[in-house]
Amino acid sequence: MKSKSLLQHRLGLLCALGLGLLAAPGCRAIKKTRECRAFVDKVNVAVQEIIEEGKIANNPDGKQMVEGMKKVAARYERLAADIGTLEVQTPELKAKLEEYQGLCAKTAKAARDVVEAVEKSDPEKAAAAQEAFSVVSKQEVELVKSVNAFCQTP
Repeated sequence: MKSKSLLQHRLGLLCALGLGLLAAPGCRAIKKTRECRAFVDKVNVAVQEIIEEGKIANNPDGKQMVEGMKKVAARYERLAADIGTLEVQTPELKAKLEEYQGLCAKTAKAARDVVEAVEKSDPEKAAAAQEAFSVVSKQEVELVKSVNAFCQTP
């Protein structure tokens, strides 16, 4: 009888271990989902503010455009800092987060370059800076698509 209860005990431990291994991917998925949600929430809040500030930046009035671009640059810098506070352990997401931080810095720099060129009344530099801003913005769109695709996969 004792051997039967020992066997049952071992089977119970093996089943518990098996269930634990099955639950591990589920736990990783929950952690990934939580990390994705935190990242996306930070970005979405910032993007809404950037859209509003971008409306000012698109104003044909030079002073308002400059002020708007300064605000856009500052918001991207804050977003990069905010993202840096996130505790992300999922390696793929962490890499995307770091890439996004880099794009935020590039976007802020491009916006500041536009401001500087406009303030110096240098149309050639302003056009080049605006082009750089557009390029980085397109890269951001592609990275956001990549993050969304990653976050939506189980």
